[in-house]
Parts: sequence; C-alpha cells; structure tokens
Amino acid sequence: AHAVDSLATARDGGMRLAYVTNNALRTPDTVAAHLTELGIATDAGDVITSAQAVARLIAEQVPPGSRVLVIGGEGLRVALRERGLEPVESAEDDPAAVVQGFGGPELPWGRFAEACYAIARGVPWYAS
Repeated sequence: AHAVDSLATARDGGMRLAYVTNNALRTPDTVAAHLTELGIATDAGDVITSAQAVARLIAEQVPPGSRVLVIGGEGLRVALRERGLEPVESAEDDPAAVVQGFGGPELPWGRFAEACYAIARGVPWYAS
C-alpha cells in the first residue's frame, strides 16, 4: 500500500512516472493493466519494456520493413511491428535479424533451432 500511495503522491505533485520492465513477454498494455490491478493508476504510454528497447535497436540496424526471426512472446512481436518490422518464425523467411526474449514455458525448442540456422548464416542476434 505504501508504494501505491507514494506513487499517487508523486503523480499528483506533477512528477511524470514511467515503469520499466525487463519482461519481453508482456506488452505495455498488459503491464499497465497489471499495475492498475495493483492500484497504480497508469496506462501503456507510461510503460517501457525490454522488447521495445531491443526493437528500437534492431530498427536502427536493419532496413525498414525487414523480417526479424522471433524467439519469444507477443511482447516482442508487438514491439517489432510498432517499429515497422515483420516478425517471422523460420530461418527460411530470410530474416535480417534474430531477436530472443522470454517466451514462457510454451516456447517450442524448434524456434531455437530456426534461430541457430539463421545465426550460422551470419544473421545478427539480439537478446532482450
């Protein structure tokens, strides 16, 4: 309760708050909804994820519209699309980059194999 009250006091006092997470699985909307459930009034615009950070970095390194092989969850896919990149799941899709982040226990091992095929061909690998 103290954190909720302290953050509300800071916001009411004019402080701009941001919430940063290294969880690349969740989207900013999901994180904001969770914080709101905890009593912290926020929205997706106040959330910065590691998926957003790595998507920005990749977008600076590859041509616009490039395909990026994703080993991870929806947070990475959303962040890449927001940067104008196309998430793909196979090395055969000729990706310009490979990005890896937490994908949860349901992430298939075959996705790691696809990443290895692409990386072995010289495709750059990014981790979130």
